[in-house]
Amino acid sequence: MRVLSCLAFIALAAVATAENAVVQDIVNSITDTATNAASETVNNAADAVTDAAASAATNAANSAVNTVSSAADATVDSAVDAVANATGSTVDAAGSLIDSAGSVVSIVGSVADDVASASGSTAASGSSAAPSTRQSSGLVLAALAVAGLALNFA
Repeated sequence: MRVLSCLAFIALAAVATAENAVVQDIVNSITDTATNAASETVNNAADAVTDAAASAATNAANSAVNTVSSAADATVDSAVDAVANATGSTVDAAGSLIDSAGSVVSIVGSVADDVASASGSTAASGSSAAPSTRQSSGLVLAALAVAGLALNFA
């Protein structure tokens, strides 16, 4: 009976050892599964945070570039418009002065012609035309001087 009792204890110890090994395998499997799941969750969360931060930084940088670009475009457009308007005004003013100078020259030329005609008609017969030419030349020179001054200030 002792042999049977010993065999029963050995069998019982073998079953207990086998159960312990099975339980240990189950615990290890559960631990590995939980560790893998936790690692995957942490990695996914870290990737999501990294992607969100990179996306936010990229969007902020793009927004800043767009803002600076728009401001620069507006500044350049304003400067070009201001220069164009100032140039146009200057050209218009110069054109007006040239037109005025042309009118003055025309009037002076007309007066010179009238003076020349009057001088020529009162000249004695046989006299030279030199006095009327001198008077006409003086008026023409005066007209040219006025036109030159007008153009100088244009």
